[in-house]
Amino acid sequence: MGKGSFEEILDRDGRLVYTNVGDSMMPLIRQGRDLLVIEKPEEWRTLSQNSRTIKLKRYDIPLYKRDGGRVYVLHRVLAVRHGEYVLCGDNRWSCEYGITDRHVIGILTAVIRNGREIPLSGWKYGLYVFLWCRLFPLRALILRGLYLIRHGHR
Repeated sequence: MGKGSFEEILDRDGRLVYTNVGDSMMPLIRQGRDLLVIEKPEEWRTLSQNSRTIKLKRYDIPLYKRDGGRVYVLHRVLAVRHGEYVLCGDNRWSCEYGITDRHVIGILTAVIRNGREIPLSGWKYGLYVFLWCRLFPLRALILRGLYLIRHGHR
């Protein structure tokens, strides 16, 4: 794969494979070890960034850039409302608001671990999503509690 920004690679090839930096999507994605497959659907390629409607669904995992940001973020959609997405990393307890279609540059379609593709479908992934994502309030409470134990009350 040639060099360029993620947007340039996705525009040119429709697909980007890279190793992530950060732990916000653990346990699904392990920092620096897993390969991520991000795709730009064919129907997006002919539309400008500001004119397309993506229609992400709950639990999709978009790659996006925040306003004015230089950092790429990969978080899960927890809700779709009023033309924006509510996103949160699987290893985070606070949600992000205000991300819209114009911020999204691609969607995670696969995770490759130890040379094997982890499908983002099927009953195992469905169970993970149910336990880890649908029970978000419980997960958020547990993660916040663990943070406070490790780092003390701040």
